[in-house]
Amino acid sequence: MPVPDFSRGAGGEKPFRNAEEAWFWFMSWRLMVEDGGVPGHEGRGRPCTPLDMLACLRRLVKPGVLTRRHLQVLTGFGRRLEAPAHGPLALLWQEGMARLEDLLRAKGIVAGGGSGPRGAAA
Repeated sequence: MPVPDFSRGAGGEKPFRNAEEAWFWFMSWRLMVEDGGVPGHEGRGRPCTPLDMLACLRRLVKPGVLTRRHLQVLTGFGRRLEAPAHGPLALLWQEGMARLEDLLRAKGIVAGGGSGPRGAAA
């Protein structure tokens, strides 16, 4: 997956296609910051900033919707900027992405707005 451009030119906000695309965008920002980079215009052209993504994660972790194991898998594969192909980690990835997507879709961060793929509301 290509590294997202955090300094996109001005224009309309473009929602992510799915939670996976949003997650890799967020993780690219996080890796850049951890490596000492100073990204500019983090949310330009997108319906959120990386800090909004952190807030969404907290909203799912606090009540236990996303577990510590989900976060380990999402973060581990997010650092590689690739999803697991198969096995138990792929199941945890898919479950975590589905839970994240419901909230991101409801917030308009992921295309489709209003409610998640299973009709869940935020």
